[in-house]
Amino acid sequence: MESRLDSDIFPCNRMRMVTVRVLSPPWDRQQPRYHSDMPDYTIEKIAELRDVVKRVEGE
Repeated sequence: MESRLDSDIFPCNRMRMVTVRVLSPPWDRQQPRYHSDMPDYTIEKIAELRDVVKRVEGE
């Protein structure tokens, strides 16, 4: 699973969706160019997604 800032995070942020970036090669080195490229959450493993979902549901 990969999460690119420009093609995955940016468009979802524009739609006001909650965004989660999974750090995986080779895109883990990609740096946000703009504030709109910043994910709401960043995780290292997909297994961490459950915790993010619980956190979002609690908001």
